[in-house]
Amino acid sequence: MTRKNKKGFTLIEIIVVIAIMGILMVALSRVAISIKTKTQVKATEAVMRQVIDALQAYVDGHYGKNTGEFEYPYSSYTGGYKLDGKLVSVPRIVPYPTIDAFPDSRQILDSISDEFKKKQNIIVILDAWKTPLLYELQTDGNFPTLRSAGPDMIFGTVDDIVSTDF
Repeated sequence: MTRKNKKGFTLIEIIVVIAIMGILMVALSRVAISIKTKTQVKATEAVMRQVIDALQAYVDGHYGKNTGEFEYPYSSYTGGYKLDGKLVSVPRIVPYPTIDAFPDSRQILDSISDEFKKKQNIIVILDAWKTPLLYELQTDGNFPTLRSAGPDMIFGTVDDIVSTDF
């Protein structure tokens, strides 16, 4: 069977081109998702650094620099947020009202974008996935640890972002 009119493409050629385009789109979407996740991790780390700086400014303002005697603010508030329609409890969120009491720490907290704050009955600091940051006091008196649930939005998994890791 020969084609007398050689204008246009055959059905097989069109299907092959569409299949190649589909493969390329899948590959590009995976790259885009990976880039987005890395960007969200970096944004969360930046917010965590700002909170750490605010905590340090709180300690310096409350106890004075280099006094050697201080304690980090205790967080008795347990926050909650909705994840897929279910209310999830997050113990020990960042004690924003306490840290916000000192001008230097307030200035640092104010520099955190509203995108990373959720106003409930108190302000809650969020990560890039809109999950509250977990605030963990250390029993040995060392600097408190901040923890993000990471991309999967579940605490205690391998993708958690922990302030001691950076």
